[in-house]
Amino acid sequence: MKINGYRFGNISVDGNDYSDDMIIAHGSEIIVPWIRERGHLCQKKDIERYLNGQVRKIIFGRGYFLVMKIDDDLRNYLQENGIEFIETGSKKAVELFNSEEDRSSLLFCIHLTC
Repeated sequence: MKINGYRFGNISVDGNDYSDDMIIAHGSEIIVPWIRERGHLCQKKDIERYLNGQVRKIIFGRGYFLVMKIDDDLRNYLQENGIEFIETGSKKAVELFNSEEDRSSLLFCIHLTC
């Protein structure tokens, strides 16, 4: 799986265009739309169904202008469970996703707009 491109409000994955926030679980399962209970705040409950024993790393694309925030309770949970997490702008998140060689334990979450 490859992300072919990202621009404000749009992402192309394996040649298919999407205009909704998404999650890519374990490098191959696309979940779209990714809707968070509190919009621009990612909480544990927004991703917990994807947090199983396989997830060792999460890449958060916080949006073009980094508007999406990560809840402190989620940060604490990830740290306590030894899950590496990277939060960055969505463009950089796409670059990081594409550079990952083994995505089987990766959860990729991206906010496409602000």
